[in-house]
Amino acid sequence: MKAKITGIGHYLPNKIVSNEDLATQYDITGGSERIYQKTGIRQRHYLEIGSTSNLVIKAVKNLIGSNRYRLNDLDCLILGTTTPDYFFPATAIAVLNELNVKNAFGFDVSAACSGFMYGLHLGRLMIESGEAKKIIVCGGDKMSSTLNDHDYKTAVLFGDGAGAIMLEAAEEKEENHLYKSICSMKKDGLSEVYLKTGLNTKQKTIDTIHMEGRRVYESGVTQMTKSIADYLKSMNLTLDDIDYIVPHQSNLRMIEAVADKLGLSMDKLLTNIETMGNTGAATIPICLSQCYKNTQIKKGDRLLLVGFGAGYSSAVCYLKWSI
Repeated sequence: MKAKITGIGHYLPNKIVSNEDLATQYDITGGSERIYQKTGIRQRHYLEIGSTSNLVIKAVKNLIGSNRYRLNDLDCLILGTTTPDYFFPATAIAVLNELNVKNAFGFDVSAACSGFMYGLHLGRLMIESGEAKKIIVCGGDKMSSTLNDHDYKTAVLFGDGAGAIMLEAAEEKEENHLYKSICSMKKDGLSEVYLKTGLNTKQKTIDTIHMEGRRVYESGVTQMTKSIADYLKSMNLTLDDIDYIVPHQSNLRMIEAVADKLGLSMDKLLTNIETMGNTGAATIPICLSQCYKNTQIKKGDRLLLVGFGAGYSSAVCYLKWSI
C-alpha cells in the first residue's frame, strides 16, 4: 500500500510585520534593506492573539474547505511543532477537540523545523502498514513567541503560520504518491540553536530562542546539500529526475548557497520566504499549499522535500504530486 496527498491547506495570521517595522524596533543600522540583503526576507506574519493550535485549526479548516465529511473517518492527526500550547497534553489533541473529531487520535512531533517532515515520514509508514487509512499531517509554529527582544539578528528571520496535508492510501497502480523518506541527525548541533524549557531551572520559565547564526548557516548548507545527494543516490535518482526541490524556508541566502553547491538554478527550488519568513515546522506545507493554489505545481510533478532543523535534524522525501 502507498500513501498519497489528497488535500492541502495553510493559514497565515493577518498581522504583517515588515522589515521597516523591525528596523525601527531594533534600531538596525542599514535599515530594512540590510535585513533583506542578509536574509532574503521582506515581511513576516505574527499571530497577535492565540496560540499554535489556533493557527493549525485554521489550516485544517482551509484543507477541508466545506467538505466537513472528510474528517468523519480520520484516523490520526500528527502535528510538527516547536511551540506547543502545552508540554502535555499534545497540541494535536487540542486541534482535534476544537474540530469536534471524535474517533481519531493525535500526537505532536518535536523536531524543530524538521517537525512536519518527520510527521510526514510517520504518516506515510502508518498508511503503508495498513494501520491507518486517512491522516492529517500538520506543521505549525508561533515563532514570534520565542523571540529575544535583544537579538535582532534572530528575530528578523521568523514568522508565524501553519500548513496541513491529508494523506490517504493510493491504489497499487498509481504512480503519484509518496516514495521513501529518510530522516537523519548530525551530531554536536545542540549548542548552536535551541530553546530551553526552563523546567530544570529554579525560575521555571521558558527561555527565548538562542541561535549562533553563522554556525547554523554553515551547518545548514552542508547538511542540506549532503542530505539531498545521499538521498538521490539511495533512490537511484539524479537532479534531472526532479521537477522542483521544496526546501525548508530558513533563510533565502542559505537556500541560494545550497542551489549553488548543487549546480542548480533557483528556478528549480520553490521558495516563499520573502513574504513569510521562517515559520518553523510550517515552512514546507505552507510553500506547497501556496504553490499548488497558484498552479505552480500540478499533478504528476516530481518533488523533493528537504527539511532541516535544530539538533541538527534533517529529512528528505521524494513524491509525485497527486492532486
